[in-house]
Amino acid sequence: MENLIALVNRLQRACTALGDHGEESSLPTLWDALPSIAVVGGQSSGKSSVLESIVGKDFLPRGSGIVTRRPLVLQLHRIDEGREYAEFGHLPRKKYTDFAAVVKEIADETDRETGRSKQISAVPIYLSIYSPNVVNLTLIDLPGLTKVAVGESSPSNGQSESIVMDIENMVRSYIEKPNCIILAVSPANQDLATSDAIKISREVDPKGERTFGVLTKIDLMDKGTDAVDILEGRAYKLQFPWIGVVNRSQADINRKVDMIAARRRERDYFSETPEYNHLAQRMGSEHLGKVLSRIKAYKTKHLEAVIKSRIPSLQSLINKTIIDLETELSRLGRPIATDAGGKLYMIMEICRVFDGIFKEHLDGVRPGGDKIYSVFDNQLPAALKRLQFDKHLALENVRKLITEADGYQPHLIAPEQGYRRLIETALITIKGPAEAVVDAVHGILKELVHKSINETAELKQYPSLRMEVSKAAVESLERMKEESKRATLQLVEMECSYLTVDFFRKLPQDVEKGGNPTHSIFDRYNDSYLRRIGSTVLSYVNATCAGLRNSIPKSVVYCQVREAKRSLLDHFFAELGKKEGRQLAKVLDEDPAIMQRRVSLAKRLELYRAAQDEIDNCGTAKKPSSLRAQKPESNEFISALAAGMSAKLIVQVTSEVSPFTVALAAAAWQTGGKLVCILPESRETIEELGLSDMVDKANDYDRLQETLDVNLNRSVVVSSNLLDGGKGLGGCLKRVRSMTHSIGKGMEVTMIGKGSGFGSSKSGSYSVGRERGEVKMDKSKWIFKLGSHHPVVAMEGRWRWAFLLASLVSYIGSDAAADEGGGSEGDGRKGLCSTDLTTFLPFPYSNLPNMVCQPLWNSYLLRYSKSKDNEITMVLSTIYTSGWVGIGFSRDGKMLNSSCMVGWVNQEGQGRIKQYHIKGFTPSEIKPERGELPLTNVPPYVAVQGATIYLSFQLKFNTTLKTQPLLLAFSTKPPHHHRLTVHEDKTTIYLDFSAGKTDDSSGGVKSYLKDRRTHGTLAVMGWGFFLPTGAIMARYLSRKDKVWYYFHVPIQFIGFLLGVAAVIVGVSLYSKMHVFFPAHRGIGIFLLVITILQVLAFFTRPSSDSKYRRYWNWYHNWVGRICLFFGAVNILVGIHIADAGQGWKIGYGFLLGFLLVTVIVLEALLWLRRSADADKQHPPFSINSIDREISL
Repeated sequence: MENLIALVNRLQRACTALGDHGEESSLPTLWDALPSIAVVGGQSSGKSSVLESIVGKDFLPRGSGIVTRRPLVLQLHRIDEGREYAEFGHLPRKKYTDFAAVVKEIADETDRETGRSKQISAVPIYLSIYSPNVVNLTLIDLPGLTKVAVGESSPSNGQSESIVMDIENMVRSYIEKPNCIILAVSPANQDLATSDAIKISREVDPKGERTFGVLTKIDLMDKGTDAVDILEGRAYKLQFPWIGVVNRSQADINRKVDMIAARRRERDYFSETPEYNHLAQRMGSEHLGKVLSRIKAYKTKHLEAVIKSRIPSLQSLINKTIIDLETELSRLGRPIATDAGGKLYMIMEICRVFDGIFKEHLDGVRPGGDKIYSVFDNQLPAALKRLQFDKHLALENVRKLITEADGYQPHLIAPEQGYRRLIETALITIKGPAEAVVDAVHGILKELVHKSINETAELKQYPSLRMEVSKAAVESLERMKEESKRATLQLVEMECSYLTVDFFRKLPQDVEKGGNPTHSIFDRYNDSYLRRIGSTVLSYVNATCAGLRNSIPKSVVYCQVREAKRSLLDHFFAELGKKEGRQLAKVLDEDPAIMQRRVSLAKRLELYRAAQDEIDNCGTAKKPSSLRAQKPESNEFISALAAGMSAKLIVQVTSEVSPFTVALAAAAWQTGGKLVCILPESRETIEELGLSDMVDKANDYDRLQETLDVNLNRSVVVSSNLLDGGKGLGGCLKRVRSMTHSIGKGMEVTMIGKGSGFGSSKSGSYSVGRERGEVKMDKSKWIFKLGSHHPVVAMEGRWRWAFLLASLVSYIGSDAAADEGGGSEGDGRKGLCSTDLTTFLPFPYSNLPNMVCQPLWNSYLLRYSKSKDNEITMVLSTIYTSGWVGIGFSRDGKMLNSSCMVGWVNQEGQGRIKQYHIKGFTPSEIKPERGELPLTNVPPYVAVQGATIYLSFQLKFNTTLKTQPLLLAFSTKPPHHHRLTVHEDKTTIYLDFSAGKTDDSSGGVKSYLKDRRTHGTLAVMGWGFFLPTGAIMARYLSRKDKVWYYFHVPIQFIGFLLGVAAVIVGVSLYSKMHVFFPAHRGIGIFLLVITILQVLAFFTRPSSDSKYRRYWNWYHNWVGRICLFFGAVNILVGIHIADAGQGWKIGYGFLLGFLLVTVIVLEALLWLRRSADADKQHPPFSINSIDREISL
């Protein structure tokens, strides 16, 4: 119960600090959801005296009439030692040790809000009292209920006429909340039926499920009367017993009677008064304080059950509100940076998003770009067709233009000037459609700009920036339109300025072929001749239009569309770089209401996260969730599976005890086996649960290890136990046995089983008894035999078992990934530094000048770029599935006091990256945003591409960074509310930033590429060329000459040496890069073995007349064929996993094809030769020869 009260206390204090007072607002409130205790009663009912008796100090104002005019939130904090003091929420750093000053400050703060009138205010006063004489408790003292207004009717001098309803509404607003516990104070010297506290409590809690009755002024009742019926619940029954108190009288207060003497007199009154002496044990203010703080178990429900029942709903509310707040904050966008560099970067990032959306419209990812093609494909041809060339080339117009073109000297042979003028005047009309195309594309681009602006969510946040971007984009489009129009009209003018001569040179040939040469030159002014001229000009103009129909779109795309994609905002960026901080602030003029909303949401989110952490850290909040049923069919299936396999040792890895544990325990009981659970629980949790360590003697460790039959080489790591008492299997009380033992290098083992078994009496540390229906367990100390030198112990976290478990999982995962075809496409396996960062990382992380790409550890790869002013831009990448990935900077290579950058992806799929400072090894000592890394104004960035996560950040050091210890770590569990989970594996490497190498990898990527190329060349030459060439010579040249036959031996020996060299380079390559390709490596080792056997077989060859020679030949030939086959296969596998490129594939494909064709040709020749030899040895029979033999 202490934990629950302390939890509520801390949550209410967090609400106070972060401005959540439960008032009406647009923000979600946590205050209203917290369990609280409100003190209600009528004026002069003794509320103040009750509170002061609980605290043990005079700290409340006193007087006639209404004194409490504002709610007082009183938080009591018990301290072990020291001087007691008080603090106000509105004066957080001022400590009051004189409680008379506390009384004055309460009165003064009340007057500040309400004035010196008798008016009331709903704004609470927050007061915290720290004392060794109080209990951890939070109470809300509400104004006393009244029936009439007092003082003058003027609001400035007295109470308003509505004061009665105002106070009643204020009190009701507090106690009507289902999480509020009502402390109803009623005076015993008045009829209970007229009690204001009981009346209003009954309205909001008719069943009395959350109402505690306190009866005051019992000593002031009329003689002959008593309050026994009330205190025993007969006059008015509540779910909880009434508590009577005797307060100090006004005379006692005036005489300054202290609380100790007052409580002694109160105890004497109840014990010595005959009517109350049988109730004396549960009467008095001292008992009231205990009831409110710890609440001893009653036969009925008590305060602990009330508060405890609210915790699950409170957790659900907090989790849902956190999601809602994060969603709204994400929708509102990031806050504006404070410095000019940050503002500039922010503007450029927003513009980059807009530019990306605009390009997506043009490229077809988003709709709109197809309209430009429609202009080229439909609008331009239709406009050209609408040009009325027929009217322009009418007979009279042709005659007129030719005549005018001749001037005073008519043409001699052909009217060339007339032709030119006709063509030029016709082609000039094409300028209209050309300009129309430019204008149409310009309109589409403007439309796409406005559409992209509307689709850029970040621009909606900043109206001025939105306007500036729109204006700059339109201005750029205008400039591009003018340039495009100029270039397009130049195309038309070029056609006008120079005509295609070949077209007209064909005309005399046409006349000679099909014309009528008898016509006189003077007849060419007749209509037929003019029509021929018009037809010729029309043909030429149509041919030119067809050419321009293809050229105009090219010009428009080049000058408008292409430039819009490349440099739409270049001019805007140039102007932006000239602006100062104030000018940039004007561009980022976010709506003040949105800024205020973001700040409020951030503070409220901080409150809810703090509340979530508080509840998570409260031991009682965890236990109910551990044993809640989840997927019972899965539990039954696993249990049945384990029992069906007759499992003797069952191991469970889990984050908490669940129905799976019970199901597996049932299976173990059925099979007579044993269950070992891997549970990440802390020692504090075990001690709070009262669980015991059964084994406390040395011989018991060996006996338990033998009983569990644990293999020392394949032990499981278990971190402690968690299981509540209750009826176990077989009718025995279930209990938990736990111990630590140096299995391997230091582990803890937990066994869950029945009550019977080993260690029943020897340990003496466990006892089970039943008293009043409760299970009691004796605590015993935990025995740890973990060596401090072992890395499992060095982690000092709740997840020590994850160290070995993660290693096992990563090893199995690497095997599985490799078996599926060569590993990941990430940096550690394939492609390495060739990944294009511009597709998913922002500037400057996407463009690293003079980039150094250095493998670090496992799949970790670090890209970095250094500038002259000691600025380093880093991009760390590694394989990612879940959890977090981190890189730390340490002075001495140790984790303690290091600063690190950690990145992960949250449940909404959003990347997160934060800086942490590791001050200790518990989550509370690893604070976000507390590191010492000199980050620049460029915000860190995290992205996931495929199966690889990229952490990007920029640092600026005062001196040149040389050799630096780097910590690399990961966890499969993501941070919990930005609190890091314990890492599952880590390492320390020393990186020389000046040379770009680590202690264990000096060559870097260049060395890797060189070794990879050498390895491939040697393998292709050895396994892929010399060995097949030798085999071909051995098979097909053996009959030519023995010299040629035996020549295959040195050739194949050369191939063997080259293959061995390839294997050696491959081993060196593996040791540098720490990558593992089991198929490629396994085939290579197999090839090495069988080629060595072939070489040894050569030296052990039997003589030709030996009877074993035939078997040796068979073995030597078939092993050689197997070697050739697997050599070709392994070369293809190596080319594939190394991503060697088309050159290697084509080159080896050509070599392999050449060898196959050679083998096929030689095999065919060999078959023909063998057929010819067979014919010579066995000549065919003929009918003539048979007849000749018969005649003879």
